[in-house]
Amino acid sequence: MNKDIEKIRDFNRFYANYFNRFEKELYQGFPSMNEARVMAFLHFHQSSTATDIQNELGFDKGQLSKMLTKLEKKGILKRTLNPEDRRHYLLDLTSTGEELHKELADKARDYLKNIFKDYTPSVLEIIANDVSEAQMLFQQTEDIKVRRGNMTDLGFIADLHSRIYSTEIPFNSIFHRYVLQTLAELADDSSKSLIWIAQLGSRRVGTVSLVQDANGKYQLRWFAVDPDYQGLGIGTKLLNTLIDQIKLDNIDEVYLWTVDELTGARNLYRKLKFNLIESKVNNNWSDHPIHEEKWLYRKENEIMADEKTELMRLIDTAYNNVQNNKYGNFRKELLKYYTALNNDEDYIKVLLGLRSALLQADLTLNLKQRISGLPGEYSDIFKFIEPQLKKVDSKTIDKYSHYGFVPLKLGSTVKYF
Repeated sequence: MNKDIEKIRDFNRFYANYFNRFEKELYQGFPSMNEARVMAFLHFHQSSTATDIQNELGFDKGQLSKMLTKLEKKGILKRTLNPEDRRHYLLDLTSTGEELHKELADKARDYLKNIFKDYTPSVLEIIANDVSEAQMLFQQTEDIKVRRGNMTDLGFIADLHSRIYSTEIPFNSIFHRYVLQTLAELADDSSKSLIWIAQLGSRRVGTVSLVQDANGKYQLRWFAVDPDYQGLGIGTKLLNTLIDQIKLDNIDEVYLWTVDELTGARNLYRKLKFNLIESKVNNNWSDHPIHEEKWLYRKENEIMADEKTELMRLIDTAYNNVQNNKYGNFRKELLKYYTALNNDEDYIKVLLGLRSALLQADLTLNLKQRISGLPGEYSDIFKFIEPQLKKVDSKTIDKYSHYGFVPLKLGSTVKYF
């Protein structure tokens, strides 16, 4: 970090010297550099207050007041009462002020064109892009754009993976050959794939793809973000773009393979309703065993997420509204299952557990009144759970018998107590 700070200080000194020369050569007499900055602010932010200018440009109150008074006397700006707060004034450039601002802007452009006249267009483009990128990062207003990729981006994808898996997570040549081979296959036939590229300015900083495998199944592949630009929300933006496409194309399932060392990516997958369904050991890509993981996204996962939210709301209502000591043990059960839902535990197991707990909440009631005889808030939970369990395949339900849920067949429907 110290080396980076010193580089920033070096540039700061260089720029300060350059800035002073710019001020001396361009701003002689009226307006001064600071007065021109106020004019530029009002040109781009019409009907602003003195506080707005002070917060943005960093002038102290007395310094700014003198400048505003001077600019008003010279007919450069005008004040009008703020209709929403008549204790304050709104500031705007007059037509004279707008003309002077344009004159100064043209003068500054001509000055800079002369300064950079000996630079080639390609070098000037590099300077402009780097300055713009530095400004966005420094102000924390990163304008990350995601565009559709094409074959010309394959080299970037290969290079990004090579950098990440050589330094961040060192993998051997077998892995790198695998990445290149899969990208070569994509280059041979790109008809069943979509590529997205994240850009900061003109710089490519991340990628993700959606491809169809040989069996016609959809796979998320080559998800990566440049390590120098992680923490800016680029990965989230890329994956959200891919999920939007999945929904648009009405795709039911998408799978991906990753490794357990990529904790950041795994957290993103989990947030986007991917579920871990398989894990296996890979001894080929590194000098230590790697745990490969298969994650699966199902369209029904999105629906289930909405159902979880509603069930949590019903539990919360029941827990807070029914305070009868008679249901003290059941209230503990409600709290337990609310926590389980909040921790994204097995949803079907929660449904079965809640149903069982509801049917045992008041054992003084006969079987037919076990639900109807409960407080309305408890009955609402049961009515919400029951239709969902009926939609689950009975073979799936039977797998939960080892948790202690005893099935009773009533007609063609499996009921669990």
